[in-house]
Order: sequence, then structure tokens, then C-alpha cells
Amino acid sequence: MAQYAAHLVTNVIEKPSIFEVLAQENLADGLRNAARYLISFLSEHYPGRFAFLTPHVEEFIAAADLVIQLYHLQIYHSSFSEHYYGLKRVACAGSFRTKHIVKSLLALVVLPYMREKVDAAFQEARNSQTPAKFSRLLIKLYPYFYLGWEGVNLGCTLLYAIEKFRVHSLTLAFASVELASAMAHSVDVGRPGNGSVLWKLFRGVMNGMSMSLVTGAFLLQFLDWWYSQRQPQWTVPVPASRRHIDVADGTCPICYKEISDDTVLTVSGFVFCYACIHSFVTEKRCCPVTGYPASDAQLVRIFTS
Repeated sequence: MAQYAAHLVTNVIEKPSIFEVLAQENLADGLRNAARYLISFLSEHYPGRFAFLTPHVEEFIAAADLVIQLYHLQIYHSSFSEHYYGLKRVACAGSFRTKHIVKSLLALVVLPYMREKVDAAFQEARNSQTPAKFSRLLIKLYPYFYLGWEGVNLGCTLLYAIEKFRVHSLTLAFASVELASAMAHSVDVGRPGNGSVLWKLFRGVMNGMSMSLVTGAFLLQFLDWWYSQRQPQWTVPVPASRRHIDVADGTCPICYKEISDDTVLTVSGFVFCYACIHSFVTEKRCCPVTGYPASDAQLVRIFTS
């Protein structure tokens, strides 16, 4: 009886802090972004070999994520990022079973994949000048769904931080699990063939790949930061003289039609149609009038009554 009570006390003491659970979530997001960056780099610099990856980036990431997460859930009862931070998943009721693995995979792999697809469809619908009926419905409803989802997740996180809720996110609640210290709940990986040479070799390869993933992700993030720090050193072209811009007031300098959905590019101050300037900046990465380097983050939409 005393041993059982001690086990219960340990479970409470070893509950991970809010900083640990948020850190592992940031690592998971960072790994996905690093994978996208790597695929983009390979497709751009070696198009003959890797161009086929570009149209199916999210599918390749989801497939790789599925293999990695399935391995860690079966062996360690945790996702890859949770295992890296010394955390594991514990069933809210009963023991950790196959149904918890399936639900966890849906939350860890399928949900992020679907969200990326819906986000891409939403952005495409917003940029379309003649959106279809479904696209108009998506534009109208998706922001409310997104706000509701993020709001509930934020509420869960705040309640978890003050120890009023057992989980910090809706995905954990969906999987019927909560996070705990891996030291407090040791995992017995009683898999068939645990002692075989092939099994040990397989686990060694997977563990090596896991460490390589983390190291590679941090390296890619560092290179991305270094690259972004060097960009301002590039030579900025001299802006075009105002008198040489043969565009009437109220006319978009790209499509030469009356401006609709007014949007200003902050690096130059010129106003364009949102669809025109968003497409141009996304592809050319510069202002169409002055040639200044630009990104879609520097687009500000003007709402007029």
C-alpha cells in the first residue's frame, strides 16, 4: 500500500512544467520548418534531382513524420520532441494502449498536415480575384474557426500553467493522454526480439537518426538566421524617379486598372491591388516600381469606407 501511494505522489511531483511542454512543441514546429527549408533548398539548387519534391512537400514531411512518431510512440510512449525533452504520454485512464497510439498519430501527423492544406487553400482563396463558392465560404468561416481553436488552446495552456487542467492542448485531450516525466513512468518496451542483434541494430539506427534530426534542425535554423542577417548587406537599387512612372492616380502599377482592395508596399509607399502585389512580391521578392527587396510581410492592406 505504501509503495502504491508513493507511486501516486511521484506522478504528481514529476508533472512537467509549462516551459517544458511548450519547448517540445517549439522543437516539433522547428523540425517541420527545417524540413520545408531543406526541400526548398534542394529543389532550388538541384532541380534535376529534387524538383519532384516541390509539389508534394507536405506529403513527404507527413510520411517521414509518421514513421518517426510511430517508432517513438511504440518504443517510448512519446512523440519525438517529447522524448527529446524527457517526457512521455500517460493514459488519462488505464494503461497506454494501441488506441492511444492511433489517436496520438492523428493529432501529431494528420492534424498538422490537414491544417497546412487548409491554410494554403485559404491563402489561395484570398489571393484569387474571382473565388469559387467554396473559397468564399472558406474565407468567411476559417478565420473564426482558427480564432476559436487557438483561443481554446490558449485557455488550456493557461489553466495547465496554474495547475487547473491536466493537459495543455486540445490534441492531448483528443488522444486521452497527459504528459509526465519519463523518469517517473519508466517504459517497459517488451517487444518481441528485444535481445536480437537485428532489433538492437534497428534501434541504434533510429536513435542515431533522431539525434541527427535535432542537430540538423538547429544547424538549418542557424544557417537561415545567418542568411537573413546578411541580406541587408546587398546593394539596394536606386529608386525610380517619380516623373518616369507613367501611371495615373488610383491605377495599379501592375495591372494598370483601377485599384481594388488597396494595399501599400511599405518599402516603397506605392499602392497596388492586393492580388497583384501579393503575387508579384511572392515570385519576384521586390517592389515592381522601385526594385527594392520586399516580402509579403511588408504588405499593408488599406480598408476604406
